[in-house]
Amino acid sequence: MPNVFVEACNIVPAFTGVVVDTDTNQTGDYVCLKDYGKVGVLYAKAAGTNTDIPTLTVYQATSTAGAGAKVATVVDTVWIKQLATTLTGTPTFTKTAQTLASTVVGNATSDTEVLMEYFEINAEDLDVDNAFDCVRVDVANAASAGTSYACLLYLMLDPKYPGATAVDCTT
Repeated sequence: MPNVFVEACNIVPAFTGVVVDTDTNQTGDYVCLKDYGKVGVLYAKAAGTNTDIPTLTVYQATSTAGAGAKVATVVDTVWIKQLATTLTGTPTFTKTAQTLASTVVGNATSDTEVLMEYFEINAEDLDVDNAFDCVRVDVANAASAGTSYACLLYLMLDPKYPGATAVDCTT
């Protein structure tokens, strides 16, 4: 068993260091869960403009090229860190339950504050009967002219074959 996090968890960027606003909503890349039990999704953003409340939407597909893409209703728990200017004053995440959904919508002050949101998607919760084993997460802000710098990372968890190279899910 590795004792370094990055030896036990593959980290894949959906997108990094970009501006998310109403003109440039971000479409994440797809990741394949064929070799993983679940994926953790970590979204982090800088303080933004009033009314720029982020909405994260989960999609599933049968390949990393997006074949057969459709929304995935798989999120019922979100962990949040949030504060006005810096997260150093927020040592722990707050666990928040939501009705099972395909979206994670920020709260009333998530627009103007620094924010980190984390949730997990279990491979078994996808439409596995129809061979859906790939996911992506997109981020959009509410309609305003503001912007917010953000990144979204996938943490590939519970590998079926620890230490092995992930399979190519492009087909």
